[in-house]
Amino acid sequence: FGSLQKRMDALETWLSAQPESIICCVGHSQFFKAMLHLDFKFGNCDVWQVQLDMNRKTKEGTPAAETDGAATEAENLYPNLPPQWFGLQRLYQIIPETTENTAATEAPSNEDSSSAPKTGSD
Repeated sequence: FGSLQKRMDALETWLSAQPESIICCVGHSQFFKAMLHLDFKFGNCDVWQVQLDMNRKTKEGTPAAETDGAATEAENLYPNLPPQWFGLQRLYQIIPETTENTAATEAPSNEDSSSAPKTGSD
């Protein structure tokens, strides 16, 4: 885990040194899961937004300053985010389409056939 932590720290340092205010990062979901302390992985081709403010992190890894107590909705949804990361939200998700042709070519399963296929509206 030491090597992974060094890579996560290096990415945070590099990101915070960039002059741009918006940066697109592409990577493996396990890396983001570990870095953001999530209990789930991002889906393939998902687009997420998160903000980084290294001023919110002290050497001990605790918030540098107390907030006014008004947590954002994203902070309530993802309370385990490290203090320097905030505002996590999914912007885009690919939901595979289900069609009659797909169902006909798939191997039969032992699941109850009465259950409806999941669609993008679920």
